[in-house]
Amino acid sequence: MKELYKIEGMTCNHCLMTVKKTFEGKGILASPNLEDRTVEVNSSLSEADWKQIHDLLAEEGYELGEKV
Repeated sequence: MKELYKIEGMTCNHCLMTVKKTFEGKGILASPNLEDRTVEVNSSLSEADWKQIHDLLAEEGYELGEKV
């Protein structure tokens, strides 16, 4: 199941790759979109996954927003 989330702070290709690697580091396939500042993930995020990825992205200066 694909889900789309807003990503705050993603402004360049380096940001895009950081976001992608953060998700993929947790085994979640992700397709960030710089223009829309969103990320499409190929699985439903459990509450625990969402919290963990949220915290990892925050460490890098990004904010994982609500599902779009």
